[in-house]
Amino acid sequence: RLPYFCPRRTTIDMPTSRQSLQHLILPTTQSTAPIQACIVWLHGFGDDQPENWAAEFRTIRSKLPHVRWIHLRGAKLPQPCYQGLVMPAWGKFLEDRCVHVGSRDYENEGIAANTIRVELQALLEAQLAAVPRVIIGGFSMGAAVAAEAALQYLSRSPSSSKRRLHLMMLNGWLMPGARR
Repeated sequence: RLPYFCPRRTTIDMPTSRQSLQHLILPTTQSTAPIQACIVWLHGFGDDQPENWAAEFRTIRSKLPHVRWIHLRGAKLPQPCYQGLVMPAWGKFLEDRCVHVGSRDYENEGIAANTIRVELQALLEAQLAAVPRVIIGGFSMGAAVAAEAALQYLSRSPSSSKRRLHLMMLNGWLMPGARR
């Protein structure tokens, strides 16, 4: 375990769902500056270690002492694309190929679990109430889920015009809910 990680994993309990998102909150560096932003990061399909991405972002974190980092951990779900093999993910893939326009997963309405959608919306509300700027982002499936959460939040939240919500996608795509 690397020394800059929180010693425990915690959960975000949301009253509207039956499950809770596991996450890793990384402490800010030694600074008296108030938190000015929050980055919520979603890993990609099959990666159950938010610590992997946290290590990749270590240099950036050291230069941004005023930013809170939250790395979410996807649930272990049976994957239809691998005959029901249980893997960490934000939803279920139907095909074991890259997602592209016209593929079954590109049009898959159910690729992201509804509980993840509900909890991400609640997390965005909570973080946006606490800090002036929130960046939600992810890699691969995490990027797709992050994009849908951000775009749906902006289109549905009455307070979204007063908030600064940003999106960062690495190797992701827009799911059907984000394209509407």
